[in-house]
Amino acid sequence: MNDEENKFFISQKTLVIVILTFVALLFCSIIIKTVIAGHL
Repeated sequence: MNDEENKFFISQKTLVIVILTFVALLFCSIIIKTVIAGHL
């Protein structure tokens, strides 16, 4: 792999990690809201 492909691969992997983190946080906030609403 040359330098350009390597940079692209790394940025792609970073993008996937960022998206997964965002989805996980969104999922957690929905669960927390549901639990809080359920307790009230």
